[in-house]
Amino acid sequence: MSAHSRFLSGTIITLLTATISGQLKAAVISMTRSYTDATSGAARLVTFDQFDSSLGTLTAITLSATGASRGSFYVHNLDSSETLTLNGSTIRIRATLTGDSAPVVRITGNTTQATTSPGLSYDINPSELKTFTISPTPLTLTPISDTTLFSSTSAGLLPESGAAYFTGPGTVNFSIAEVWATNITGGDMTQDYSNLLMSGEATLKYVYDPTPVPEPGTWIMSTLLVTGIGAHWWRRRRRHKSRTTSSRSRISHGQSSRSSGPPPSGRVKIRHLIKLD
Repeated sequence: MSAHSRFLSGTIITLLTATISGQLKAAVISMTRSYTDATSGAARLVTFDQFDSSLGTLTAITLSATGASRGSFYVHNLDSSETLTLNGSTIRIRATLTGDSAPVVRITGNTTQATTSPGLSYDINPSELKTFTISPTPLTLTPISDTTLFSSTSAGLLPESGAAYFTGPGTVNFSIAEVWATNITGGDMTQDYSNLLMSGEATLKYVYDPTPVPEPGTWIMSTLLVTGIGAHWWRRRRRHKSRTTSSRSRISHGQSSRSSGPPPSGRVKIRHLIKLD
């Protein structure tokens, strides 16, 4: 193979290698869904598309969620003789994977948010129903930040087999809700958070290694280079064949010329001598 041909072949390999290696970098699909006015204690569903396995190999799944609560709740002291004391009420955001055969995934925000003035306590007299308004309104909840559901390289909430639930042509659902905790001492009480509303966003991310497929431009360039190499070899072979045919023709012509000429002079003399005798 000539130096020119080796150069063209090396160029093709370099182009394909560069394209494929460039596509092997991890890619991310990020989907964000909004939810509005989910009443306290009622789940608001957010729906995401499953991962298309033809895109590559899934290596990680993460979930984030934000929320803000507004409205009011009440506490009713059912005791007719003893005073209740509300020492504080907190709220957190929770995301739960739902659906038939869904793996158990429940993520709750790590930090609670006070729904009433921190450090203050409130007395609720016997048989009194007292209403509390969230302050400030809306109250921004501490978000769930990029919680790892699955990872091929580290621990996640899902085993490796659990990632299959997120792969396919369908959808997956998460329910977003508020989690309340109330610190009350004394008496007997009931509480109602149904007048509280929450809205926010949830984001699901798929991290994957793309399937290496050369881009159309690379295919075109490679095709042109292959065609160039083929044409180059064909021309070289044709020139070589032409030179070989020409050389054989000259040799054959020389032999024909010698065979058609007069016989050697020695033979002529011998024949004449025989006739004279």
